[in-house]
Amino acid sequence: MKLVKEEEQDNPDAVYVPILAVAVVTTRVRVVCDSSCKGKDGISINDLMMKGPVLQDDLRHLLMRWRKYVCCLVADITKMYLQIKVSEVDKDYQRLLWRPDLKSAVEAYRMLRVSFGSASAPYLAVRTLQQVAHDEGDKYPEAKE
Repeated sequence: MKLVKEEEQDNPDAVYVPILAVAVVTTRVRVVCDSSCKGKDGISINDLMMKGPVLQDDLRHLLMRWRKYVCCLVADITKMYLQIKVSEVDKDYQRLLWRPDLKSAVEAYRMLRVSFGSASAPYLAVRTLQQVAHDEGDKYPEAKE
């Protein structure tokens, strides 16, 4: 997150997304953007966002393809969405109001990374992985295969 400068706070195109705390007994509290929350006009940022196509193969096809090899490469990418930067022109569509504690003033911030809760996040995550595989495939041909 990055603090929005005072002179940039009156941007009429900026979208402020509500945030929620998601508490699960087994993990620490996560802050999630509620991009599906409707505004005064009855429209949410998710309603306006391009979601992108489903890029993942059907699980059945994936499992069949795995059977061709003696060994398979599997990975778990920690905090996947937060690894993906948002383009400069899109950062004002993910603003939020935040204060670190109850005594601090509420301040406006913009998200610099893909946020949980945005409709395009699954597409962006898979598409980013595909692009990295394409870009780095010559260095790691076995992983690319």
